[in-house]
Amino acid sequence: MPNLKNCYDELSQIAGSDMEPYSSVQLVEEYRQYWKPDNVKVILLAESHVFTTEEDQQIKFEVPLDGYPESFSNFVYCLGLGEKELTKHPSSGTPQFWKMFYSCVNKVDSLDDFSAVLSKTPFPQRLQNKISLLETMKKRGIWLVDASIIALYRSGGERYENKTYKELVHCSWQNYTSQIITESDPSYVICIGKSVGDVVGDGLKELMQDNYSVFPAPNAHLSSDEHMALFGDYYRICEKFRHKMPVDWDDLIKFIERIGNMEEPYIIENTNGSSGKLRFHGGGGSIVTEEKIFKYDNDTDLSELQRDGWLIE
Repeated sequence: MPNLKNCYDELSQIAGSDMEPYSSVQLVEEYRQYWKPDNVKVILLAESHVFTTEEDQQIKFEVPLDGYPESFSNFVYCLGLGEKELTKHPSSGTPQFWKMFYSCVNKVDSLDDFSAVLSKTPFPQRLQNKISLLETMKKRGIWLVDASIIALYRSGGERYENKTYKELVHCSWQNYTSQIITESDPSYVICIGKSVGDVVGDGLKELMQDNYSVFPAPNAHLSSDEHMALFGDYYRICEKFRHKMPVDWDDLIKFIERIGNMEEPYIIENTNGSSGKLRFHGGGGSIVTEEKIFKYDNDTDLSELQRDGWLIE
């Protein structure tokens, strides 16, 4: 695993004294590691968390989660952010990220669908809904990672000027984030924000080939229809990479019908943690893995697939 402190020290040479304390970076990493899936399938690559002072970290709170950090951070994985019943911190939180999270695991038909994790829902239920959502993301292999390990908006709320911003993102990418992605070995990366994509795009291309996209930032000035389409894209990608194989032919046909267009292979996973590419064509298809190729058609006995752990979730 890359060294967080070494990366912070490199960044301090660029940002100077006007950067958040290392203890804030450590705390953010604690939150990130808490919600890291055992098997990372899709990484949401965002810009950075929000500047967190030492005074912010002195705010303590508790939620019903074993081993969860108790100090406040201006980071969406911190359940105290935006929840004044928990922390009394003045921040209004990041509802745009909760909408994004929700759309990763739910098909969104209208903006009202987000109410479960927003202020319209009373606090006790809203908190439980947020916990359930994060647990579902973790189970499905969806993980939030920041391109920069330090906050890119300074204590006064202003972003570093453009040249410095790019240098900070590039430095963090080279010294930490790219290695985190490599070690996590995701099937896909969604880079959130064009500004981030402009800096790390070449690196993402090298790591992921064509298995990544650059999406507008959650607070981008888009029309309502464009936002809704984006929510659909989050769901489509995250849903695509969570499927597992059916155990009999009838279920396989239903599976194919559900996932739709098979022009591109589907990345699937078996119960042993192996992954492969599913192709389907005209009454038959194949699963290509590093070990072997399974071919099947209407007459195939799929017990071999079942024995090797290819199961539908």
